[in-house]
Amino acid sequence: MGGPERREFNEYLFEQSEVRIPPHVPFSIYHGASHENKLLQAVDLFAWGIFQKYEAGNERWYDLFQKKIVYEEEYPPK
Repeated sequence: MGGPERREFNEYLFEQSEVRIPPHVPFSIYHGASHENKLLQAVDLFAWGIFQKYEAGNERWYDLFQKKIVYEEEYPPK
């Protein structure tokens, strides 16, 4: 994702976070390369599971961590 899509995505995340994260909690968005960051690799793994559910109809991986999800919404919203 680059350019306008990235800006639009960031704006969407900020809007959604304003309602869910207390104002005193710092929040920023950083787009980094997951091969350089092990924490980002973990997040990518969960994002892949969600992608598999919505794009491939495969809920096997998603079912393993579904109970841990606090909030879920498709992007872009329909």
